[in-house]
Amino acid sequence: MTLLAASESERDMALSQVACEAALASILTDSPVAPDSTVAAAANMLRTLFVPSEAQQHPASRYFTKAETSLMFEWLTRLIEPVQ
Repeated sequence: MTLLAASESERDMALSQVACEAALASILTDSPVAPDSTVAAAANMLRTLFVPSEAQQHPASRYFTKAETSLMFEWLTRLIEPVQ
């Protein structure tokens, strides 16, 4: 917007490049995003297999009873959100 506000003879076209590079530098990074390796993250990922749902049969139901599935869901939830 600063470039547009200035008259054509006063415009510094390098300003656009500098602004773009500054914006990208604040957003982008060279280091890869590491997956969260905490117990809570692992429990959260595993808990998706035990989410109770009436609309569809969850994958764990092939191996566990409804009571076992509910218990596992509760235990995994406690690992993610400890009881106070």
